Amino acid sequence: MSSTVSDTKPQKPWAIIEPNLKYYKSNLAVLEPEVVKALNDAPEEPIPTEDDVQVRGVNNPLCVVILGFGTSRVLDEILKMNKTISHIVVIEPNLNRFHATLKRHFCAHILDNKKIDFLLGVPDSEIQHHIYQAFTRFDPKDGSRAQTCLKPEIVPDPFVYSAKGVMGEVATKALTEKVLAASTSVFQSMGCASDTFNRWIQTQKNFETLQEAYSIDKAYNKFSDMPHIVVGAGPSMEEFIKVCKEKDLTKKACIIACDASLRRLLKEGIRPHFVTRCERKLTAIFDGVKKEDTNDIYYVSYPWCDVEFTKLFKNNIMVYRANGICNWSGYKHAELNGGVSSANAGLQLAYELGAKEIIITGIDLCFIDNASHVPGTKVEFDIEKSRPLWKEIKTNEDKIATQIPVWKRCHGEYENSILKYKRNRKLNVYNTSLKGAVIAGTTVKSWDDLSDSFKKDAFPIARLKKHIYKFNKKEKVAFEKRKKDAIEYLGQILKDLKEVFAGLDDCLNNNLREEVKCMNQLKSQYEPKEYFRILGDVTKSLKEIYSSPAKIIDGFKGKHYNNALFTQLISDTLQLDIFKAENKVRSMKNVMPDEHERMKQYIFLHAQVFRLIEYYARETKALLEGQEMILSWEKESDNSGTMSKPSGKFNCS
Repeated sequence: MSSTVSDTKPQKPWAIIEPNLKYYKSNLAVLEPEVVKALNDAPEEPIPTEDDVQVRGVNNPLCVVILGFGTSRVLDEILKMNKTISHIVVIEPNLNRFHATLKRHFCAHILDNKKIDFLLGVPDSEIQHHIYQAFTRFDPKDGSRAQTCLKPEIVPDPFVYSAKGVMGEVATKALTEKVLAASTSVFQSMGCASDTFNRWIQTQKNFETLQEAYSIDKAYNKFSDMPHIVVGAGPSMEEFIKVCKEKDLTKKACIIACDASLRRLLKEGIRPHFVTRCERKLTAIFDGVKKEDTNDIYYVSYPWCDVEFTKLFKNNIMVYRANGICNWSGYKHAELNGGVSSANAGLQLAYELGAKEIIITGIDLCFIDNASHVPGTKVEFDIEKSRPLWKEIKTNEDKIATQIPVWKRCHGEYENSILKYKRNRKLNVYNTSLKGAVIAGTTVKSWDDLSDSFKKDAFPIARLKKHIYKFNKKEKVAFEKRKKDAIEYLGQILKDLKEVFAGLDDCLNNNLREEVKCMNQLKSQYEPKEYFRILGDVTKSLKEIYSSPAKIIDGFKGKHYNNALFTQLISDTLQLDIFKAENKVRSMKNVMPDEHERMKQYIFLHAQVFRLIEYYARETKALLEGQEMILSWEKESDNSGTMSKPSGKFNCS
């Protein structure tokens, strides 16, 4: 992902411009009242600028991010470009500097432009979260902005963010990295098609569990009168174990433990109230745990978690994300939209239960004394695999520690969720990992400092039992009907696609022949005037011939893309592929001047996506029908003896 630079050709030294009262009044008139109020507490901090600003190297400004706001000239130059721009995000962390710019530059047309968002006065520790929010905002007219932010053009204001600017080169690089990280996070959150379809495969094994598991939505916001402890499996969990045994915290707080911590906690005689799991794989993470060990421990999992783990717990709670397979099922299990890791999901659960005070422990997000996890826990990923991508970060002790990519992604989700919920409610999140990574939105405290939080008894399980419930048999009947309808609809998609591909084959073959004919026609012309006349006619005719296959594409999209079943069964799986294709379609005007070439690209891009739709429609239909889909390694293992399942010693009887 490349970034662009803003070049200037100074005719004279940069200088601080005198304030202009007319500009200032005009600018304030279009600002929201809360922004004007904030400016009253932000004394202006002018910087040297000049009027001659030239923006270069911007090729495809579908989404533009401008770093700094020392002048209106950078934005003016961007808006003058003969390019398609979906939205612009201006980042100015210094409210004093923004105030000074309002007094010296006419910005009313910029401040009032609906395509332009300003991130003003946001602390450095929170800026990536706010950029992410700007990138994922949904517009009722234009849809999700995520379709345009795949490769944002980054344009630094040269007077603020550049080698010569007031912030300097280091700050410019750091802010640029945050923008790119936010863009990457948007598309990472979508997941690839194969990974999403694997959720369908695993969930199919859990169809009975959807009916039999508890739902917890009626318990949401019923636990606000007690502290919540979210337990990760990092090295700092040792401190929690010690304090929990000394003060009997299981009777003083609601304890939500990630899956990796359970074995060690049980060994220490600590019984968490909830255990969360997100990962779909069957691993040895619960090795040694027996069903009799799980009395009054509630297993909170998603539909795609392996059914063997569900059997290990006496009390199962099903939770959903707002994605295709969960919405399609028709069951109204509680939503829990968090979970890069199980500890991320645990923190999300604490929010949903209504927690006003959350203590996180074992969530270190870096190596502590060369340890990644506390002894007695199980890591489900290969730490060494990503060694070239390890990075140095600052810790709560203001020291340097090493962070690996998977922790970085979890780190971002913790910060996004904490900052989101702190905006909506009075919430304190305390981080007891004194040697761990700095997590924006948390307050670092030792366990001794938190003693006042555990002065009265809490009874989370008794409270929980009053609110959880199971679905009646009517839900199962409705689910079976929904499955039948889905199979019929997927059959219709396959039938329609067969017609689409037949139509495209016919049109495109004819069109290619027409292009060759036109080329030969042009070759016969030697008179310039006649050549260019015919060229115009040829260009017009090519646009017309490619409109026919484009209509075939539009016809399929019009029939299916807005259908709720299509969204749930297909486009959720292919979300990333569809968004990438739409991103390219939207940007074609910026990179392809000829309309018939844009039309060709439009057709070919969608033909590729339609082939993916065909594949996943066929596979999903077979899955729901219980037919053979793809090679089953479990079946191959039984036949050949060359493969074997993990030795999960669950003792589930």
